[in-house]
Amino acid sequence: MISVAQAVKKIGIPTKNWPGNCYGVAQAFLKHKLVEGTLQYGHYFGPISPKSKPFGGRRFTHHAWILNDEEIIDPTRWVFEAVKPYIYVGPISDDYDFGGNRLHKDHEKPPPPFNPEERVFNLRTMPLVCKTMVKVLLKSPSDKVSFGQTMWLGNLALDTLGEETRTLYKWLVENKLGAVIPIDNRRHVLGDK
Repeated sequence: MISVAQAVKKIGIPTKNWPGNCYGVAQAFLKHKLVEGTLQYGHYFGPISPKSKPFGGRRFTHHAWILNDEEIIDPTRWVFEAVKPYIYVGPISDDYDFGGNRLHKDHEKPPPPFNPEERVFNLRTMPLVCKTMVKVLLKSPSDKVSFGQTMWLGNLALDTLGEETRTLYKWLVENKLGAVIPIDNRRHVLGDK
């Protein structure tokens, strides 16, 4: 692994500018090919020192890191720990919540009822397995969904949607509803579509 001093030299961002710039620093690591992986954004639930400025006192915070195979590379984790700069490399853990999916799942509300006053969409163009999943999730036998229901579906956690996530997202995009999908999940599942 590259040292902090080597990273600073390559990316041109001094460590004094790393706090609060997790996305930019992680992105620079990838741009300058210091590591391989995928830029991820979501929430950090790991230890946050009371001495960490400005993050002390938080239970969690928005954060960006790099996923490389089955490990996390986090150039700015040291900011939360209020320690000397280092580049964290470790296993995937509950400290990192990609796309806020765990948080979404923890605060998930029941599905909204069908509202005929909103824009209405027909599920007939959706593949059968996905359509069945949608009906089960919405607790509705109808082939019609209202806009509020599509927003609720698009914001469900990835593991709730499971194997049908890609199919549902593609259907939402085809129906000009791509904006109801959180951007991190959308990019993760569909790329930059």
